[in-house]
Amino acid sequence: IGFSIIMKIACFGLSANPPHCMHIAIAREILKKKLADEVWYIPCFKHSFGKKLAQWKYRWDMLKLMEEPRIKCSDIEFQRKGISYTIDTVRALKKIYPRHEFVWVIGSDLVKDKSYRKWEKWKELTNEIKFWVIQRRGFEINASSLLSCFVLLDIKTLNISSTLIREQLKNKLSIKGMVPSKVEKYISEKKIYRD
Repeated sequence: IGFSIIMKIACFGLSANPPHCMHIAIAREILKKKLADEVWYIPCFKHSFGKKLAQWKYRWDMLKLMEEPRIKCSDIEFQRKGISYTIDTVRALKKIYPRHEFVWVIGSDLVKDKSYRKWEKWKELTNEIKFWVIQRRGFEINASSLLSCFVLLDIKTLNISSTLIREQLKNKLSIKGMVPSKVEKYISEKKIYRD
């Protein structure tokens, strides 16, 4: 019997601080365009660049509220504890699911400012997995200038960011339409990002 790929998985590494409507919009577009069989949100347990994040439990609960039949959450970085660099996560996924094909979804900001070069063992990583790049406003890039490991997807995005949402909350302003209503309710009940 041939060694067949069971599923193509688009991995969405994110801090989920908080997760928002743009994450859902991108995941749905990837599925609608039949680019992947499933999209997996992979929240970091600890940020590799030491950014301060809301508690893991809050970020995980919010992401779980955004699951759909083919949009799932993976706690692989939580299971690994500490800082899990993308290269470690990718290798762990390939080991656990040897018959799945994985791609990693990133924003064009990481490519535009070349911050992918700060990733742990980035050259090795680009040999391990392909990256799908989503255009972010203000960070437009040209497909012809990309390294071969980067593939630019034609997906329209919303101008929403976790930073903007946290600012709104800090200033006691509405975040309606920026996060799903279930997530908005959760943030309000748990009083996250109020300080």
